[in-house]
Amino acid sequence: AEFVFFDEISRCRPDLQNKMFPIIHERRIAGIQLDHLKHRWAAMNPPAPEEPGANNTAQPVTYYLGSEPLDPALADRFPFVVAVPDWKQLSKDDRRRVVSWKNGEVAAPDLATPAALAELVEACATRLAVLEAELDNWLSDYLVLVMDLLDKAQLPQSPRRARMLARSVVAVHAARLVLEGESAQLDDSAEIALMYGLPQNASDVPPSAATIAAVHRQAWEISSLSEDDAWR
Repeated sequence: AEFVFFDEISRCRPDLQNKMFPIIHERRIAGIQLDHLKHRWAAMNPPAPEEPGANNTAQPVTYYLGSEPLDPALADRFPFVVAVPDWKQLSKDDRRRVVSWKNGEVAAPDLATPAALAELVEACATRLAVLEAELDNWLSDYLVLVMDLLDKAQLPQSPRRARMLARSVVAVHAARLVLEGESAQLDDSAEIALMYGLPQNASDVPPSAATIAAVHRQAWEISSLSEDDAWR
């Protein structure tokens, strides 16, 4: 197998999470190296809080009892933690796609076949090495600032996560250049990578989008000023 998918990973007991950890981190199972394994994916429902009835909001809240927070070390091995929108967050067109019997016909033409998708992946991979070289100095300054600001916002990250974020910013920007063209802005790519690149997104109280956006904006402005000074 080249990829594995763990559904309902948050319903896995902590002792079994330990057994799952080597598959995700080391690509091993029971000590056996999985030579062909490249991608590890998982899906989960939001973990239930310790006191489900303690919320003070007037809106009804859905809790997924039995869904537990991931061990921080396990969550820290996933480069991206992406929230799936619920019905209220979908646009009118997206809602129609969900319920339409013809939803397969509205896929973007350039993503319609496995061959076309493979070409996009290859084009993205080709850009990665170039972008890594071009962005190395700036990205180092930006992410050092991001890590410090996240710590001040009580969202501390591991050194491993700092390296993951560096790779994620480059990967997101490469993908956007392929899909959107040269008009894709690095500013937006960095914010997207940061917004969906924190392991705390898998916790019962994920960080607010406003907090992450503020961290990105401050780090971006300071690192951009430093770059301007260097050019002077």
